[in-house]
Amino acid sequence: MAARQAAEPVDDARARPAAARRLPGMSIEILALEVHALAATLRDAAGEADVIGVRLNGTHQVNGTLQPAVEAFLDCHRMAGLALAGELRWLGSTVAAVADSWVHLDAVIVAPAGRPRAA
Repeated sequence: MAARQAAEPVDDARARPAAARRLPGMSIEILALEVHALAATLRDAAGEADVIGVRLNGTHQVNGTLQPAVEAFLDCHRMAGLALAGELRWLGSTVAAVADSWVHLDAVIVAPAGRPRAA
């Protein structure tokens, strides 16, 4: 049997590759104080996520053959709560570090009198 041409892909094969497409330039204006507030919100959420394991702790008896499945389900959700708390804590720290770097950059670029200086 002779080889034949592959059928055209289901998606639009004639579309420009993603690397060739660009979003228009943009800027987001947000104060460092607001970014610090976001970091605090993320840290607070991490504290709430820490409680997930506590709320799911203890024995939840359903008896019968369903008990191992219930225990496995709760173990998975305790672990997910711990992971979520860790990720939120990390994200909060990262966001705070971004805000701190903005404040530091402003302090370096803008003199105390409010006049820009060469960096």
